[in-house]
Amino acid sequence: MTKLDFSYKATISMATAEPAPASLGPRFAPEDPTLPKPWQGLIDGSTGLLYYWNPETNITQYEKPSSLPPPLPPGLPPRLLHPSWLLYQVFE
Repeated sequence: MTKLDFSYKATISMATAEPAPASLGPRFAPEDPTLPKPWQGLIDGSTGLLYYWNPETNITQYEKPSSLPPPLPPGLPPRLLHPSWLLYQVFE
């Protein structure tokens, strides 16, 4: 019976193995046109979970950010309502 040299096989398999990723950090998710600006989707490198990042505020969250309400038409300033005025209107 011939004795096999297993150290040779191990050396070959190590040489042909694909290199491990340099880091398991986040990577950008495919672009989502429904995300409000400036939010971006990221994928956690260690869990594979999708989360969202706002680069302007550096906030991250797992819940998809909602869109902002549409802007007011030009020339119509928002009205500032005082709480006492609201009570007056309700009980009038």
